[in-house]
Amino acid sequence: AKTGDKNVDMMSNPIKTNISDISEETSYGNAMAPFFLVFGLLIAAAAFNILFPARKAEYGESTNSLFGTRLVSMTTFAVLATIIEVVAMSLFFDFKVQNFGMYFFGLILSGIVFMLITHFLSYTFGKVGNTISIGFVALQFVLTTPLFPKEMLPSLYSGLIPFTPVYYGDMAVRHAVLDGLTDRIYNNSILILVVLGIIFLILTYISYNKNNKAAVNLAK
Repeated sequence: AKTGDKNVDMMSNPIKTNISDISEETSYGNAMAPFFLVFGLLIAAAAFNILFPARKAEYGESTNSLFGTRLVSMTTFAVLATIIEVVAMSLFFDFKVQNFGMYFFGLILSGIVFMLITHFLSYTFGKVGNTISIGFVALQFVLTTPLFPKEMLPSLYSGLIPFTPVYYGDMAVRHAVLDGLTDRIYNNSILILVVLGIIFLILTYISYNKNNKAAVNLAK
């Protein structure tokens, strides 16, 4: 059989590969930053709801007014915490972000959702809820931290990772920072956070309504 240059090249390199960068990020620290930014918002949310519990309804005050006031204060705190993180990372760490809009929105949404979750626990279950919130924060760190790859975790724990809110906040912010994932991953993460936010918003409102009715009945 005759062998020409083309045949020799084909046999020596049967597979052609194209190599391209999916992200310009080269710092391992910057690659880990999205998780710690999101996790910091969870800590801030838990601390806010433990240190500043919701006030009791004043005489004649409606559930909507009480709940709305608390919702505004929590949202304001979450936005301010996000702004502080963003400004600090930019000024002190020269943090590079590929898509700032997606990055900022992902952090704000994560902060608000964490506020709703931890507030529901603290408001509904009192001191027990505060303890649950602290345990919830610790569990989120163990399950989702990049310091411990899920392959190193027992199967029981690694199977819980898709059910952790921090996981989706991290995925959304990481996509915006590195711009190396697909839009579908970002959109799915944002959608899940929105659904979680709506669920805990409804649950918290139900808890407010129940407690307010109980307080009115006691007053009578």
